Amino acid sequence: MPNWLFKELFTEPRQHPLLPLPSSLPPSPPHACPPRATLKAGGTREDRPETDPEGEAGDAGPRPRDSVPSLRTLQRQRAREKAIKTLESGQTPPARHRHHQSWSPGPRPPVPWPPSQDTMLVLTLLLEGIRILAADRGQHWTYEGPHGQAHWPESFPECGGGAQSPIDIRMDSVTFEPDLPMVQPRGYEQPGAGTGPWQLRNNGHTVQLSLPPTLYLEGFPQKYAAAQLHLHWGQRGRPWGSEHHVNSEGTAAELHIVHYDADSYSSLGEAAHRPQGLAVLGILMEVGDAPNPAYEHILSHLPEVQYKDQTTSVHPFNVRELLPSQLWQFFRYNGSLTTPPCSQTVLWTVFKHRARISQAQLEKLQETLFATKTEPFEPLVQNYRIPQPLNQRTVFASFIQADPVYSPGEMLSLVVGILVGCLCLLLVAYFIARKIRKKRRGNGKNVMLSSAGSTEPESPSQTLMTPAPHPSSSV
Repeated sequence: MPNWLFKELFTEPRQHPLLPLPSSLPPSPPHACPPRATLKAGGTREDRPETDPEGEAGDAGPRPRDSVPSLRTLQRQRAREKAIKTLESGQTPPARHRHHQSWSPGPRPPVPWPPSQDTMLVLTLLLEGIRILAADRGQHWTYEGPHGQAHWPESFPECGGGAQSPIDIRMDSVTFEPDLPMVQPRGYEQPGAGTGPWQLRNNGHTVQLSLPPTLYLEGFPQKYAAAQLHLHWGQRGRPWGSEHHVNSEGTAAELHIVHYDADSYSSLGEAAHRPQGLAVLGILMEVGDAPNPAYEHILSHLPEVQYKDQTTSVHPFNVRELLPSQLWQFFRYNGSLTTPPCSQTVLWTVFKHRARISQAQLEKLQETLFATKTEPFEPLVQNYRIPQPLNQRTVFASFIQADPVYSPGEMLSLVVGILVGCLCLLLVAYFIARKIRKKRRGNGKNVMLSSAGSTEPESPSQTLMTPAPHPSSSV
């Protein structure tokens, strides 16, 4: 029982809470203590009646205390009346504070438990929305350092899933699928009038170009409308900057064109968290001799978006020229986004043939952009994710890869053997020619010696064999 209620009920004459109060207040009982007395001259006490609480009696004389209730008694009586009314009405007594007094509302109706299915559905959707917002905006991530890709699963659990991208495509383990339809870009050659300029933005992780939904893909179960494209690259002096590898070899850079299922969803954000809600084209880029005019539509605007969150306008151009010419040869597999939140909802198409840019264009991509907008400025380089485990997934190919007669090692050994054989043949021919030349020189000396010896006298044997002249011949 609260202290204030205890005081009201027990410090004054108690009245049952359910009984009505009397119309007039009864006189207070006599005090237990005797009336105050005064000391007489001889040390004896003289009783004196109580006077008015305001002081000595006035003209009317002294008034006894028991005849009129005091102010404190009236206040307590009123408080007791309020308390009894409160208990009768079933409300919660007021909470008495030091500085003020406030009444709390009546008892609330009990909440049913367990909650209904509708309540659980609302709570689930609310938690999912909070998770998506936290994954998209509330977390900071980088490619290297304490927030690098090795730590992504700590803040984005789906980044540690079993169907992550990119991957290393092994030609000896792909599955030929003859029923894969050819990828057919629509609206790429003619972006369409009325769409306005496209927006190129440096988001601190890559450079991204927005695309209108008038660009879409056919050759899939659904119609996938284009949303944006972006690039991944390394840094100067590094061998590669692509995300996907083929036979453990990367390329200089990689282009991704992102599409969403426009038949089922109204936006990229809605489709990004649904199974096969996205379709991404991956184009591997390598260095060639001549600059690529199509990629120059993007690379020429990089100085305008040098720092993070800077944007600029790009006039629409033929996006088909960014793709390789042989679109019928590609790889297909189920994967994920290569950046947080790493949603495993992407149908990947990686083309076998590659696009080519010049060395100057690649260096412009590697050296122009920064990942920050304030000092210290951090270069935007090496924005690629390393290949992820394939696990139990299957990589399909739309073409049959002709197996070479010899492996690369065997081809190298064969070439070296041929070169060594040719060298040996040259050495043998050299020594044979040298021997023949030496023999000819020897024969020439013998001929010269024999011709020079014909002017000398004959040998004694030749002289003896010469017949003597007949005597008669002298006559």
